[in-house]
Amino acid sequence: MTRLAESQIVILSSIEWDAAWQRHQIFASQWAEAGHEVFFIENTGFRNPSPRDLPRLWNKVWRLFSGGSRRRGARLPANLHVVNPLVLPPTWRIFRRLNSFLLVPGLVENLHSLGLGPSPVVVCYLPTDTTLQALKYLSPALTVYDCVDNFHGLPDPPKDLAKKEKELIAESALVLATSRTLYDDKSRLHPRVKELHHGVAPAFFLPERRRSGYTRLCYFGTIWRALDY
Repeated sequence: MTRLAESQIVILSSIEWDAAWQRHQIFASQWAEAGHEVFFIENTGFRNPSPRDLPRLWNKVWRLFSGGSRRRGARLPANLHVVNPLVLPPTWRIFRRLNSFLLVPGLVENLHSLGLGPSPVVVCYLPTDTTLQALKYLSPALTVYDCVDNFHGLPDPPKDLAKKEKELIAESALVLATSRTLYDDKSRLHPRVKELHHGVAPAFFLPERRRSGYTRLCYFGTIWRALDY
């Protein structure tokens, strides 16, 4: 059996690498810094796209067919691969069949061409048919479901979301939950659920200023490029 400390890690993400910095990218970066070879698979889809998704979809298509990248920030470490998957949303039956027989095997073949070996550790973020198909072809040594959202409350979820999430939980050795509500919900379905909230590194906080006459404000939300400081 492959030792966990030596394992390659595949992250089946629910966001793009260029999205607001959150636990998906943080985990990937920290595991890469710890010496793991990490394969970060960008969003494989949850629902059919709407007109507001067109800029994001154009970016994905442009990178797929041009080999280019619009990623910002520092260069990725050599042992962290960001993969833009060519898959269809897990909505219509024809989309699922194409994913199952053509697109998901092609994605896994691409991972192998990048150096992925057998029996990786796989961290999943989307409880969808696409994720389950990917697990079938990856044959992981260990599967973790990092549940970061109440997918049942999102608009236009797949009709069999509850069934697919139960299947993913059954495949997982560990389930992580980002809130007490999610922890209580998933604990009914799996014996090993850990509550792991979002957080930031200590360097995020400014040093304490010992002076009076200023107002301290607290902002709760996403810090990203659309925020007007």
